Amino acid sequence: MAKADQKEEGMESPKPAILHFSHNHPLELTKLSTLNINGKSQLSCSGCKQKLSSKYAYCCLSCNYFLHASCSQLPPEVRHPVDKDHPLCLSAVAPYPGGVFKCSGCSEPGSGFYYACGSCRLELHAQCANMPLHIRNPAHRHPLELSVAVARGGMGFFCLVCGKYGRKNWRYRCKSCVFDAHPGCVLDKNPPPEPEIILEPSERSIPEEKKGSKSSLTREIGGRVMETAAVAIVSNVIGSMFS
Repeated sequence: MAKADQKEEGMESPKPAILHFSHNHPLELTKLSTLNINGKSQLSCSGCKQKLSSKYAYCCLSCNYFLHASCSQLPPEVRHPVDKDHPLCLSAVAPYPGGVFKCSGCSEPGSGFYYACGSCRLELHAQCANMPLHIRNPAHRHPLELSVAVARGGMGFFCLVCGKYGRKNWRYRCKSCVFDAHPGCVLDKNPPPEPEIILEPSERSIPEEKKGSKSSLTREIGGRVMETAAVAIVSNVIGSMFS
């Protein structure tokens, strides 16, 4: 079972085609610049509901369904300090009107992939569930820890980076210095550029399986893709959510 502060360790090189629990059809890894559809620049990921910021994405063109490679690899369960007694399970659509839920981490509504504990009535954006538990930032000399405890007081907490109050949601803090900050104020908003993915035309389709062979879905694109692709997408989403 993955842990929230170790989300990068299990990242795999994107496969040319996958079957994903969130969609009924196979998804093919596609270079977005090759798509001949209207509104291509406004396409969004069905997982995080953010604009497709990468060069490649998993697509089902017959359904106009798109998924970031990193969103396709989210672990089915995570352990998180917000719920020390239960694992949080990944789901594609919340069982509420319009599929909209309220995130217990940032207090913002969400409609994409989310992690939940039904017993505790806890729901988190996938991005919030995967925020690092410990970070370093030039704004403070000590390491900052993700605090999931609700700040006391009617106004929540005071961010010492932007000088504004935060609502009763998560924050990064240094307990010894009583230093609090919005996640969006201290998380990296300028991640490293996405590494190049080379996808051969012969790998664009899902060939029929041969008897005794492993599923073609387990074939990987030649070469190992650096894990910074997932970091780039998650950092961009978190920055827009908490800015």
